[in-house]
Amino acid sequence: MGLFDVVVAVADDSPTAGRAIEAASQLALMSEGTLHIVTAVDPNPRHERTLRAEFKDMDPDGDAEAEALLQVLSFVARSSASSLCYTT
Repeated sequence: MGLFDVVVAVADDSPTAGRAIEAASQLALMSEGTLHIVTAVDPNPRHERTLRAEFKDMDPDGDAEAEALLQVLSFVARSSASSLCYTT
């Protein structure tokens, strides 16, 4: 087994999050460990005050936004891991 059994990466929707996930996925792959991606979404974003009433209750818990972000980040992790090559 490698250096790390589990690598935990915390990311948001910032421009640097993708690079952090790439680095974490490569570290997990090289360590033969498991990558866990964690994110948090503000359930009451500032822009919600400007939404029309019929849209305010569409996703009250913010689950859809968090799920979409995790889908993107997991794609970044898989893409990064598949492009990792070893040289001897």
